[in-house]
Amino acid sequence: MTDRFDDVTGEALTDDARELVRRFTATADADAPTTTAVSLDVVPRVVVHPGKNKFVLCVLRAGDVTREVLRALSGCEYHADVARELERECRGIATVRVIGGGRIIRDDRGETGDIRVYGYSKTFGRVPGCNERAARMITDDTSEFASYAVSWSDDGY
Repeated sequence: MTDRFDDVTGEALTDDARELVRRFTATADADAPTTTAVSLDVVPRVVVHPGKNKFVLCVLRAGDVTREVLRALSGCEYHADVARELERECRGIATVRVIGGGRIIRDDRGETGDIRVYGYSKTFGRVPGCNERAARMITDDTSEFASYAVSWSDDGY
């Protein structure tokens, strides 16, 4: 069976999809690896691919250590797909819990580039403050996105 989500409501339509949502929204982190904070530092805090992509804002947990990360990855049809890619990236290092999501448009044209954060995840729900937090994380990422104009809105889908 494959994970499928309703394109209109975001509802999980298969057992695999329901399991993904359950896994990424679970509050109990009993299976979190007992890794040190140094290990979480190897996971980039912000990854935003060019173009229009769905994003997830997540908390990684390794033992008592947590780290908030953002992923907006091309080629992911659903927000759960983005979370699954992050989970693969963190395998053996940390557990992944989704705290929100939406869409990001990264336009690299021009001298500075623009990044726009907006909308929400139908699968994981509308989370107050998620888009503002995501934009702040991108702005705070002083390496790759230092020259970008970053904006956010809770409007749209």
